[in-house]
Order: sequence, then C-alpha cells, then structure tokens
Amino acid sequence: MPEGRERDGARGLQTALCEPVAAEFKRVSWDFVLDKVARNIKAARDRTFVTKDDDGNVVNRTEGVAFAGGAAFSNEEGYVATKLMRGLGLVYLEQQARV
Repeated sequence: MPEGRERDGARGLQTALCEPVAAEFKRVSWDFVLDKVARNIKAARDRTFVTKDDDGNVVNRTEGVAFAGGAAFSNEEGYVATKLMRGLGLVYLEQQARV
C-alpha cells in the first residue's frame, strides 16, 4: 500500500471483474484493469470521434465519452483531469464543484 494511505476496511485492495454472463467475480491484476479501461476508452473515442461539424468546421471531438469529476477534487486535480479529458477530445465535462 502506498505510504500515507489508510486502508478502508469496507474496501478491498484487490481488483475484481464480473463478466456480463458470469455469476461470480474473479480476481484480476491492476495491469489487466488499466489495460481494459484504456481499451474501452479508446474504442468509444474511435467510434464517436467527430472531425467536422455540420457546417464543415474542424472540431476534433468525441461525443460518446463524458467525465464527471469528484466534488472533493482539489484545484490541481480538477485542472489535471480537465487537461487529460480535453486531450482525449472530450467536450462533456462536469467537475461537480459548487462553492
């Protein structure tokens, strides 16, 4: 466990996957999970990427992926998340910050 992190007793430290037709979860590695998430984001981005709008303007955006940031994000975390999501071409972002 990373230095300075407390373990929440209600949450495990292992990753698990339940396939759509499976009845049980199976343990999988963090590498597997991160690769699967990256592949799913890439597939959705490729499927819904728009290079030009109806008027012929270059927009280079993806309309099939959205991001909702946590209300507990710091300014820095929100900034980094926004930069990352904009870099992927996302236009639907919500940071949930209502101060």
